[in-house]
Amino acid sequence: MTEEILEIMEERRLNKGKAEEYRRIQKNIRRKIREAKDKEHKEKCDEIEFHQSRFDSFNVHRKVREVTGKYRKNGSGKLMDEDGNLIMSTEEKKKIWKIYLEKLFHDERGDVIPNRDEIMGDDILEKEVQLAIDQIKHGKAAGPDEVEADFLKLLDEYR
Repeated sequence: MTEEILEIMEERRLNKGKAEEYRRIQKNIRRKIREAKDKEHKEKCDEIEFHQSRFDSFNVHRKVREVTGKYRKNGSGKLMDEDGNLIMSTEEKKKIWKIYLEKLFHDERGDVIPNRDEIMGDDILEKEVQLAIDQIKHGKAAGPDEVEADFLKLLDEYR
């Protein structure tokens, strides 16, 4: 949106009662917006061509993603407390994750012990869980539980 378009929009607002003048100004606004969009697309294409002429494939790819709308920054890794404040320190992150896990695994059921014969397979050993956490690569995406690998490793350090 350019300053010129904003000025024309203000003029349109002032001519709201005059139907014919309003329509003429509205067409003018649409034309100016189309021209501004075309100009912006041309500038982006020129920028991509510039990076391509310099054999800079990283920036070419980045700009193409921006133009096509498939550019998405990774929003994960942000940990918020209950009030919505961003947690930065490692100690605070550990506290928040401890609270989260206590709420997640809190169980108010009675001490009903299931029949051991019905349970299939061996017990999961702490050693196996430890080995699985150690083998997780850094930067892995969160799964359906939205718990990231880095947080699991952080919890393991807390232990």
